[in-house]
Amino acid sequence: MNATQQTDPNADLSAIRAVFGDLSDTWGRGDAAGFAALFTQDAQYTTNFGLTLQGRAQIEQGHRYVFEGPHRSAELVLLFGEEPQIRLVRPDVAIVLIGGGTSDGGEVSSRENSTRSTLTYVMLREPTGWRISMFQNTRRTPIPA
Repeated sequence: MNATQQTDPNADLSAIRAVFGDLSDTWGRGDAAGFAALFTQDAQYTTNFGLTLQGRAQIEQGHRYVFEGPHRSAELVLLFGEEPQIRLVRPDVAIVLIGGGTSDGGEVSSRENSTRSTLTYVMLREPTGWRISMFQNTRRTPIPA
């Protein structure tokens, strides 16, 4: 994008929010290819336990395992009633913080071993739309007493 091109920040915010709907939809269908397609070819995806998947192919392969195994019936839950924090740092780059986790019953567990996380995304505007370039999943844990 060059300096003379104008963008509509409201349209960008709507398009970015739509990506999160697509993430939930593809997760719900167990669609690893569709889920991975929301990421750039060279994306980096870091799980809550520190494993980093490099590139769309690894993201797809890793999520195929997740969808067929440990989270087969899980639902991706985003927001927790919170608004995502979206910061357009340039017209073609956004940083997004959002609450999220997985659930087997529509509500993210409040157990000690909860899947509640703060999810950090770096998103890039590509010719095909907004895509996720980098993802970091950080587990929400109480501060030890």
